[in-house]
Amino acid sequence: MAAFYRASLADILGHSTDEILGALLRSYQHNELQKRQTKAWEIEITVLKSASAELLRLAPGAANWSLLLEYPIPRRSKRLDGVLLAADVILCLEFKTLDKTHTPQADRQVEDYALDLRDFHEASRDRRIVPVAIVPKAAPVENSSDRIHSEPVRDVMHASASDLASVLLSAFQAEHRDGSEPIEPTAWERSPYRPVPTIIEAAEALFAGHNVREIAHSHAGAVNLTATSDRLVEIIQQVQSHGEKVICFVTGVPGAGKTLAGLNVVHNPALRREGRPAGVFLSGNGPLVKIVSAAIARDHKRRARETGGERTVGTFIQNVHVFVRESLEKADKPPAEKVVVFDEAQRAWNADQNRKKNGL
Repeated sequence: MAAFYRASLADILGHSTDEILGALLRSYQHNELQKRQTKAWEIEITVLKSASAELLRLAPGAANWSLLLEYPIPRRSKRLDGVLLAADVILCLEFKTLDKTHTPQADRQVEDYALDLRDFHEASRDRRIVPVAIVPKAAPVENSSDRIHSEPVRDVMHASASDLASVLLSAFQAEHRDGSEPIEPTAWERSPYRPVPTIIEAAEALFAGHNVREIAHSHAGAVNLTATSDRLVEIIQQVQSHGEKVICFVTGVPGAGKTLAGLNVVHNPALRREGRPAGVFLSGNGPLVKIVSAAIARDHKRRARETGGERTVGTFIQNVHVFVRESLEKADKPPAEKVVVFDEAQRAWNADQNRKKNGL
């Protein structure tokens, strides 16, 4: 789904708060969520309009910068409060309208969004990304960093209602590079999910180190499970070599290890030989996706004593409805994956049910 609202900073000043709010509300289907969200959006829009006016006074060239509100990061089931595309720089905006001070939790949230863009959003690759945590009620604070960056995601910057324009301008001036190709807003908004190789390799390694039998509750014998997984990989490699298409059905009683076989297949590095893309494991069983992902990430944290496994696990294990909806909406950009494992395929719905649920 596209961002709920996108406009240049110059156009934002020509749109009333009610017009922008109306565009956001029309896209929300859940009335209860509307009520809870409306007040926060009103505050955000007011702050952004004021900051836009100040930015254009300080830097008239910012008139062409593009602001996207409620931008859904492809396949990640996450939404950014705002993204400001400032020429060649991406500014991720996360508002905390109820807070009075900046918190580490808010910093981690907006930094996580920025890392998701770096790792999974094709048009953000190799761009400089600045996460900005905005607490309108907070007192202005000094943003400084002594770090020398080799990564595109910069340190989190803090802003309040009174200094947002100056913080955004400061971030842009620090990261903008003369001669860099500016970001085209429409192409950026429609950019597909395409994980970078390093995040795929990390997910494979993370999965390989976990005793997945515990989470899959598999009763399959090791020999049977290995034979099934290896045979599937063998078939996939044959198909890849000959440019063909094939569908495989894995049968077995409940608890036989079907899910585990599918997970083994998509995490197998052999699928990516000769520069081929990774596969994806899709399930319409939301609790299963969460339980398996959380278990692998939790085990990774226990063994490696570090966090971050949640983002990596999600590279392969995804919700089938999110996958289908995005693939239909971006029909001109087929999914990056060429190997798809459906767990409980009936949950994917047929064409009639997708039209009923998604209008697609």
